Amino acid sequence: MNLEINIEVSKIDKQFLRTNKKGNKILDIKTKPKPSEYSDGYVYQVVPKEMRGEGIRGPIVGNYKNWDEPQNVPSFVDKIKPAPAFQNRPKPHVEEIEEDEIPF
Repeated sequence: MNLEINIEVSKIDKQFLRTNKKGNKILDIKTKPKPSEYSDGYVYQVVPKEMRGEGIRGPIVGNYKNWDEPQNVPSFVDKIKPAPAFQNRPKPHVEEIEEDEIPF
């Protein structure tokens, strides 16, 4: 999977960082799909299991885009529909012009 992940570091809650065996600080994150015009979903910070049981949720810290999957989100142009009055109107009649009649 080829993900582009953007994280706004100012939104990281430091109390939920954990320390591994080597003493390094670890930020645990998960993704949740929620396709939009700008991304394929959001990234949130994982909280300890005990806190999740109490209903505490980690903050949304960013978003991601999956570059391996085709984009199923319609573009802005696809969302535009002509007004009902223009949908069923008759097409204008256009006369064919002979090449000799063109003035240039």
